[in-house]
Amino acid sequence: DRSSLDTSKRVLYILLAVLGVALVIAGISWYFGIARYESAPRLVGMSETNALAEAEAAGFEFKVANRAFSETSPLGTVMETDPEPGNRVLPGAVIQGTVSKGPERHPVPDLTGKTTAEAIEALRKERLQVGKVTRDWSQTVTKGHVSELSGVKVGDRLRRNARVSFVVSKGREPIEVVSTVGQTRG
Repeated sequence: DRSSLDTSKRVLYILLAVLGVALVIAGISWYFGIARYESAPRLVGMSETNALAEAEAAGFEFKVANRAFSETSPLGTVMETDPEPGNRVLPGAVIQGTVSKGPERHPVPDLTGKTTAEAIEALRKERLQVGKVTRDWSQTVTKGHVSELSGVKVGDRLRRNARVSFVVSKGREPIEVVSTVGQTRG
């Protein structure tokens, strides 16, 4: 009878020990898997300065990883972060952000007097494309050279790959000379 009582106590102690170890393992797992993490703050849309202050106030570090052009995000604002807002991260983690350089704009170069090939190359260097090319007479610009821009001015700032139209000179307009041979002066 006594040995069965010792055996049941031994089983109870073993069961309690296993349960205790399981609780300790569960607690450690909970801490390392969930409890020590925090949500990344929402920095998108803030100025770079405000994002830095907000990240530091939340216990994180903010670093600008990249700067990129954007048609929708104003110059100097955070466009995206890694990790994204709400993701679980360790306290003190570095949040990397992409900051807007504003809209990408390129100046229209002065094409006047350039050959068509030179004009195309000048536009390509500015990340612009050739629009409509028309031909017209010019008393001052040599045939085959650009006489003027169409619809834009030199220095206008256009979106990347915008089309720039221009006029190429056909040279001087021929003058029709009326033959007066055989006519008398009157």
